[in-house]
Amino acid sequence: MSQNSAKQIEGAFPLWREGENGLGELLPDIYGVWKRPSQIDYDALPDRFVLKTNHGCGWNIVCHDKEAFDRAVAAKKLNFWRRLKYNPIESHYSLIAPRLFADIAPPANFEAMKEYARILSKEFDFVRVDLYDTGDRVYFGELTFTPKTGILGYLTDVALREMHAKIKE
Repeated sequence: MSQNSAKQIEGAFPLWREGENGLGELLPDIYGVWKRPSQIDYDALPDRFVLKTNHGCGWNIVCHDKEAFDRAVAAKKLNFWRRLKYNPIESHYSLIAPRLFADIAPPANFEAMKEYARILSKEFDFVRVDLYDTGDRVYFGELTFTPKTGILGYLTDVALREMHAKIKE
């Protein structure tokens, strides 16, 4: 991905969120976008929300109850994540200026989704279960059996063969 493409993605972030491409109904409500945790106005957020970053994956903090939410712990995590460069294999993330944002809390069928994931994964030692919640029902996406895009460069071929043999036992 070119630097210009990454900048287009970064610049499109607010446009996507505002629905200027005509697909706003597909997007969750965004309650704010900030450069630093100190800018977050928690009083303006709903009782349940999720804080996220735009330049990585999995950097999320779920708030189930704003009154019990530890803002100091959240700020520490968000500040740490803001300084990180995401996966070097997905280099476009390093070209995006880090932003923090808050959107809606977990899906309506979150508890059911956790139960479905538990059932679908019980026969595997390692698997990611992708499910989609439409609000009315849950749909199955896929099972993924490899972490980190399947690139385990930090393990030698010997180590991978040994792990494979142990899984087959």
